[in-house]
Amino acid sequence: MSSKHNDESEYVESPKDNGGTAPPGNDWGERTMQSCRNYKPPERWETDAYEMRRCFGVPELDEENDYKENPRARMTWPNLLIHERNPTRSTNDPGGEAAVFRGDRGSGKSTLLREANIRILSENTEIVDGRVQGEFSVWRGTPERSEWLDLRKWTTLYLPKHASIDAIWMDEDEDISSGEPISEVDDLEDIVRDVVYYESVLDLLEKLSKGPAGTFNVVYPDPSFQGCTELSRETSRGQFDELPYVPAWEARNQDGVQPTPTSHWWFMFLVAAVDYSAYYKFMTFTFDEGGDLMPQRARQDQHRLYDKVELARSCIADSRREGLTILMGIHRKENVKAAILKEFKRWVWMPQGTSNPVKHRASTHPPGWSSVSMPFDMMGHREDPSDAPIALCFTESQDTEFRWSDVSTGEYSGKKLVIRLGEPEEKPTPDGVDEPEPELEYDDSVFGEWENQTAHRLYVKDPGDGYINLKAGEIGEELTSPVADLKFVDGLVDGDRHREVRMRNADGEELVVARIPSDSLPDTSGSGQEGVGA
Repeated sequence: MSSKHNDESEYVESPKDNGGTAPPGNDWGERTMQSCRNYKPPERWETDAYEMRRCFGVPELDEENDYKENPRARMTWPNLLIHERNPTRSTNDPGGEAAVFRGDRGSGKSTLLREANIRILSENTEIVDGRVQGEFSVWRGTPERSEWLDLRKWTTLYLPKHASIDAIWMDEDEDISSGEPISEVDDLEDIVRDVVYYESVLDLLEKLSKGPAGTFNVVYPDPSFQGCTELSRETSRGQFDELPYVPAWEARNQDGVQPTPTSHWWFMFLVAAVDYSAYYKFMTFTFDEGGDLMPQRARQDQHRLYDKVELARSCIADSRREGLTILMGIHRKENVKAAILKEFKRWVWMPQGTSNPVKHRASTHPPGWSSVSMPFDMMGHREDPSDAPIALCFTESQDTEFRWSDVSTGEYSGKKLVIRLGEPEEKPTPDGVDEPEPELEYDDSVFGEWENQTAHRLYVKDPGDGYINLKAGEIGEELTSPVADLKFVDGLVDGDRHREVRMRNADGEELVVARIPSDSLPDTSGSGQEGVGA
């Protein structure tokens, strides 16, 4: 594998099958574009994604050659990895993606999810003026598992500010509630690249957005649920008024009140990631064991789990158009709420000796699907991922088999990192949700911005035509699309604090291509004409 830079002197080829070695005298992740925060890194330095691909032998995606003989593959596996507002590469699907990775323990699911994150970062980031721009990845951290450790050299670990934190090493098969630790962890910063502390869900999004793009980030939930109740009250999704979030130490002082499971924090993370997508352009959220978070048995208990799962369903339904990609790992579909699974239009079937869905057996289809493309069982005979690491990626109309790499160092075989979060020494002060100030946002492949002393416009780039009067928040000249498969929706759509410009693709799906802050705009009944000289 060759570098995109001319200077290869920092890297030495390794005799190992899984790629190269880190730059001489440095560990992995120490001399990448993203590791350099305070000054412009040298041009010869590579990205995190490049290093990860090199370390684990993950080949660069070659759309022209890899999928030339298999057009079905172009619409399934690579389509999941490439995220564009206005697609120009292998797919016509704009925005993010949503995929279920179905596989039992030992099927290679976690390894494949790590590779998917590496490929997504590689395909959706670019270097502009010496800085990395583009997507970032969030991996759900839980006390029970630490499959992300193989990527620890490039990991930024996000922990809640309002929690006590205890980290230990344990045997992989030991129960965290009763097992004996192997050893204590003195300092988590010795394990990962960086540790960042957040105060609330929105503070987390802000910190992620201000950090370097193209990065792998592991987030652990906040047991104090700072801002969660307020965020559930602020969202316009559903008729939920306010959802309960009670920390364990508060529940002890209230008769009949049960503490909210810390895992419920992730429901508000999904709300924030979709409703406050102005913080980022593209983000990938990976979480395994979807059945634990959104179980089929979800009922309207004291924690209102049913309402929270329904809220998550609403967020997943809107995630793609907001630039959020969701990769959810499950053991079997019967464990996950069917309403959730209906929102996923792409599945990955792992090699575990289990038959995949087939066209003539409707009972095998994913929930909500009317059909599948596979006419026969392609995966039932595949059992050992180490012998034949082949998975099946499919939609209702397309499918392809594909291989993945062994994204594993073996450094942590047989043990896991347990990060336990508990009652903080100093309790947080309740406060409201700090909404970000609305800003002008637009897709720069569709619009350009122009301003003088009397006029401020968003103009449609060639070969399109027309413009939007930003001072009035109205269309100045009729908008003509510069993209063949996309058409502008008539008029602007009013939101809470923005007016949105939308386009519609060939399938009738709408996507937002610009948001104009509406707080300071005049009433829409005005003429909307710009001043003399516009």
